[in-house]
Amino acid sequence: MYAQVAFPFYRFQTFTYKIPTTLIDKVRNGVCVNAPFRNKSRTGFVMSVSEHSNFSGKVHDVTKISDENLSIPIDLWQTLEWISSYYYAPIGSVLKTAIPLSFKKSSEPQKLSFAKITKTGLNAINNLTRAPAQKAFLEALKNVDDSVSVQSLKLHVSNPISIAKICAEKGYIELIEKKKIHNPLDYILTKKVNKIKLNSEQKSVFSSINDYLKKSKFSSHYIHGETGSGKTEIYIRLVQETLKLGKTAIILVPEISLTPQTASRFKSHLGSDIALWHSKLTTAEKTWTWENIKNGVFKIIIGARSALFTPFKNLGLIVVDEEHDYSFKQEQSIPFYNARDAALVRGKLASACVVLGSATPSMEMYYNGIINKIHWLKLKNRYGNAVPPLIKIIDMKSEVRHFDNPHVTLSRDLINQIEDRLDKNEQIILLQNRRGYAVIQCCHDCGEIANCKNCSVSLTYHRKNKLLLCHYCDFSTNPMSRCHQCGGEHLEFSGSGTQKIEEQLQELFPKSRILRMDFDTVRGKQGHHKILEKFRKKQADILLGTQMIAKGLDFPDVTLVGVISGDTGLFLPDFRAEERNFQLIYQVTGRAGRHEKPGLAIIQTFNPKALSISCAARLDLKRFYNVSLSQRQELNYPPFSRLGRFIITGKQKENVMKTASTFSAIFCSVKNIQILGPSQAPIEKIKNKWRYHLLIKHEKNKPHLIQKILDNYKKSILETPHNGTTVRLDIDPVNIL
Repeated sequence: MYAQVAFPFYRFQTFTYKIPTTLIDKVRNGVCVNAPFRNKSRTGFVMSVSEHSNFSGKVHDVTKISDENLSIPIDLWQTLEWISSYYYAPIGSVLKTAIPLSFKKSSEPQKLSFAKITKTGLNAINNLTRAPAQKAFLEALKNVDDSVSVQSLKLHVSNPISIAKICAEKGYIELIEKKKIHNPLDYILTKKVNKIKLNSEQKSVFSSINDYLKKSKFSSHYIHGETGSGKTEIYIRLVQETLKLGKTAIILVPEISLTPQTASRFKSHLGSDIALWHSKLTTAEKTWTWENIKNGVFKIIIGARSALFTPFKNLGLIVVDEEHDYSFKQEQSIPFYNARDAALVRGKLASACVVLGSATPSMEMYYNGIINKIHWLKLKNRYGNAVPPLIKIIDMKSEVRHFDNPHVTLSRDLINQIEDRLDKNEQIILLQNRRGYAVIQCCHDCGEIANCKNCSVSLTYHRKNKLLLCHYCDFSTNPMSRCHQCGGEHLEFSGSGTQKIEEQLQELFPKSRILRMDFDTVRGKQGHHKILEKFRKKQADILLGTQMIAKGLDFPDVTLVGVISGDTGLFLPDFRAEERNFQLIYQVTGRAGRHEKPGLAIIQTFNPKALSISCAARLDLKRFYNVSLSQRQELNYPPFSRLGRFIITGKQKENVMKTASTFSAIFCSVKNIQILGPSQAPIEKIKNKWRYHLLIKHEKNKPHLIQKILDNYKKSILETPHNGTTVRLDIDPVNIL
């Protein structure tokens, strides 16, 4: 017997090995094995098994089954094969993305202290006004049923170990020694809640999906619910029903920032069956989580896109929340897969129920709903007594005239409304989808802008470290003291990032407490969670941030949302620019007034008549989608066609152009396709490499057309550099910059 083995590196090729008689019963597709490769023992995965081999050279034996924990269920293995085939990615790259080969066997675990509050501690809380650290420590424990890792309470007190000793001596807590585990959910403290009350609209949607869930057959559903309509409550009830059927569930969320809040809500209803999975977890945390999934300890996983690859057996439910979000598409490394589409494939292969949800569906899914390709369900009203926020557009051209300042960032209305909410002790969320202090540094004499030396983008000024930074390659330099072009000294920082807005808010409202949430403030361990926990506990009045604050967040006292610049991203050279802008504005305005207090959202813009802005302000989804679909159909863009994008990069511009032309020639003779390019990519240079791209539009009913054409040509051109250039294929791209 012979096995075709793939190794986790960038190769389309598989390699032939003989299966020793002692392993024949154990080797199957998806099994992790050790085999010799280039004089080293390497870990690979069995792609197929056959009785004969066509390989004429020397055939080595599979050495051993590498790790039972890394062998994966058949439905997941078939999903990975589909990703390799559809996105035209080497199976080795897919395996490297999906399977955690860096896991190491843990040594004897350390012991940690866990704390549980006593009746004495509960009675003492109100009397500890002169011991605020002890009071905060006990406050964190009082609503938690289980014992809690003392170390995890660092979010609540700066020195939890010493405070725990004091509290234990006084009888306020019971200290318990346990073996150290790497559970990322430890720092999410919740009190178990048993019952979810669904309103009539939610019950109807839940019952409709649950009928399919019970059949244990593949089905796909879309919950199109207004912001605050209670989609999460339906997800939780569906998970509860899935567990009753003895099955497992995967919950995908787009942003790491949403993972802790979603996990907290699920944990409060479902207890300790839940695991967490995202890129910020340590290797030890991932190892511990993976092993416990394999051992059947966890029945539910909540995480970002890679959580789809966790090795659940008997999968019954996959939920993709905020399916419209572009972070479900992997863009930084191969394979360039979309977790939303891969979730539908895995659900079909596992005979599971797949539920997508959003207030602002992607154009593709909205169209699928129109043509009845997916079971479409509506939640038209907000949960409880909440009503949609009042939304007001501010034309910033009038503010420029009033203040006689072309750089004005905060309108009179927004300033007044912030002041009003601060007086009422209510909370505010402000969106500015640009990080840094100033967008550019420019010369008034000649118009020169400080650009990155490695990329064709301007440098952003960051006030904290007083540097100009490139957000693409991390190049940094000191700001210009004189213009490099003309020698002029009339230099100015223009445009406003989150750092500058934060500074202006502090000047206008010196007594307010402001939290800033952007890439620069969430880099540390649990960075997202720490910021959101402070805001949830009302330790801050204003949450200012980039798009990571725009969706999924639910705070009862947020009654005002401000969009500082509704035009950001509106005029990007991408056919999805308007769709993205609409979704971002619609989602963030939905953070206001989600509970009993009424909400107000203010959108500041220089383009109040833009389709995405005017429709978002009127909550007019139907008009936006109908107009947008009409435009897409006229230009033959998705969802009315399929799209593939070749990105060609290299240090020599001429070689990049030649390779781009070569690829264009491959497709020129093919009927019923449309070729756009080759042309310079909108961002022409990144990390000192020139970038050209080529867009291929083709018929929607031929999903593998580009892949088949390349099969007849050379896969190797996507594997190895060609004439000093690298070629990458992105199937169904969500970004053409």
